[in-house]
Amino acid sequence: MKKTAKKLTLLCLMAAALPLAATTFNATTTVAQADEISDGISTRHDIIVWRYKTIKGVVYYRQYNASKQKWIGHWEPA
Repeated sequence: MKKTAKKLTLLCLMAAALPLAATTFNATTTVAQADEISDGISTRHDIIVWRYKTIKGVVYYRQYNASKQKWIGHWEPA
């Protein structure tokens, strides 16, 4: 009888602790995901790319700000 009571008590304690463990795991996961999202949003750097064109066999290059959709500098031969 004592073994059955101990097993039943242990089973009840485990059943009560299981939802608490699951809640803690979800909260930790949510905090980690929030850190990843805030890192992705906080960066506000302009996206600068090089553009190339060929005129009469000569290659020219120039920087372009893709974030603001504006040219930077002048066309220069490569």
